[in-house]
Amino acid sequence: MSSIKQYDYLFKFTLLGRYGTGKTSLIDRYREDIFNQETPRLNGIDYKIEIIDINDKIIKLQLWEPEPCCRRYEFIPFSYEIRGAHGLLFIYDLTDKESFTFIQNIINKYKRIDKTMLNQVCKILVGNKCDKSSKCVSEEDARNLCKENNMVYFEASAKTGINVNKVFELMARQVLDNINKDHIYTKGLSINLNKQKEKHHC
Repeated sequence: MSSIKQYDYLFKFTLLGRYGTGKTSLIDRYREDIFNQETPRLNGIDYKIEIIDINDKIIKLQLWEPEPCCRRYEFIPFSYEIRGAHGLLFIYDLTDKESFTFIQNIINKYKRIDKTMLNQVCKILVGNKCDKSSKCVSEEDARNLCKENNMVYFEASAKTGINVNKVFELMARQVLDNINKDHIYTKGLSINLNKQKEKHHC
């Protein structure tokens, strides 16, 4: 039986953020163009697949979402949910200041563990729920965080679909561009967990 090539590249993207920021909804809007505010979220690591075409290259996306954060613990464990990731999407809720602070804390912790990795991997900061008027996080604060950490910034809405496709497609284009430039992290993140061990409480 002859093998048929189904895709040119496999990219792993991990969505990081506090519980309730809309990570699952963003993935559902991107993949199926649906919004379900009551989307059930199972415990444990979850990922979904999407196939896209960029510059005549077939790309298979693995969209990873770690276990919901901040229901019972305050930091995402460094484990296989980000190992091998080609891109990190940091998601916060524009109407929830604490969810933005949570992202700042994640980034600071990752810097202490492996600053080089964080500096060089593709990253996008997403302020979700831009359809709401009660915003608690200013665009200036978000853009300052991006400037400090070499990130692209989007305000998006899983509910209305604003900028959702752009977020994932830009990430894919960035990774593909890095491959063309022989970027050091095109094979995915290689993380030294022995640099610093974090304490986690469940």
